[in-house]
Amino acid sequence: MLLFSAPEAMKCYAYAMTEPKSKSRAVTLVLSLVLGGVGLFGAGHFYLGYLKQGLAFLFSGIALFSGVWAAAVLLLQVNEKMPDSLLKVDLIMGLGWLLLLAGLGTLALFGWQVKDALALAKNTRPD
Repeated sequence: MLLFSAPEAMKCYAYAMTEPKSKSRAVTLVLSLVLGGVGLFGAGHFYLGYLKQGLAFLFSGIALFSGVWAAAVLLLQVNEKMPDSLLKVDLIMGLGWLLLLAGLGTLALFGWQVKDALALAKNTRPD
């Protein structure tokens, strides 16, 4: 005895294959906050199955963290090894602004990836 006819079974299969699976918003939030807090942006997206968006956030976060790190290292090197001059002051000011902008960009990306992951988790279907 069959529980479903062939057309009904195909409808169920098609629904299961096209609709996103239910994922916990709490797990998504924890992954986005904890792993995003250490620079691994996009972890919530990976958990939800949004690989392309997760990779975009991950690579963007790596680029911004690299910018913060490079600006900080250059700032320390210029301050330590360059003799006092107006050029040194200009370089320190420029690198300070670069460090500030890269840091603010990283914080903005962090907030955006958490907000986006939670919005995607809200749109998954409940079981």
